Amino acid sequence: MGKHIARHAQEIQATAVACMAPSYMKPADEDAVVDYIEEVAAAAPDTPFYYYCINFMTGIYLNTAKVLELADGRIPNLRGAKVSSRELPLILDCTLAAGGKFDILSGTDEQLLTTLALGVRTPIINGFLGPLFARLRDAFDKGDIETARKEHIAARKLAIIMGKYGSGPSGVKAFFKCLGLDLGPVRLPVKNLPADRLPALKRELAECGLDTR
Repeated sequence: MGKHIARHAQEIQATAVACMAPSYMKPADEDAVVDYIEEVAAAAPDTPFYYYCINFMTGIYLNTAKVLELADGRIPNLRGAKVSSRELPLILDCTLAAGGKFDILSGTDEQLLTTLALGVRTPIINGFLGPLFARLRDAFDKGDIETARKEHIAARKLAIIMGKYGSGPSGVKAFFKCLGLDLGPVRLPVKNLPADRLPALKRELAECGLDTR
């Protein structure tokens, strides 16, 4: 399935392909991960490829930096990794892998400022945080750490609210619904946030300065 989707992505001229390692029959070691993603990446040889590590969801607690080291030279279209890991030393190790040649993307909302300090310039995060991160990064680049910290605290507050109302897809879709963008229901076994809880969520988001509808 991974190769089929990667091939399709290249056919429709997708910007890039990202792939996780299988999480049911888990790879035993980093070599097995590289063997797997090598085949997927080869199905779309002209499309930039990223390995996606989200270990707290997949249960695959392997060394992503070692995966990048082993894959260097074996996967020509490997551009880097999205590292949604809560272990900051691992993220730092990834930025240093193979002499720092790979593009490392962060994926944890509460780590925006800390990953910037580690050299990670680009996050893949919830869309409603885009303007906040832009302000945070601008402040960081200007050396205004106090302003950057305030934006980081705001992101943390939003993460706490999401945890209160349902983290993951249900929380994200409820957030966007309160912001005027209905993205439809989630897929089972995840459950939608009950409609009677949306007004309270909307109030909390408005108190955080978001433009609710």
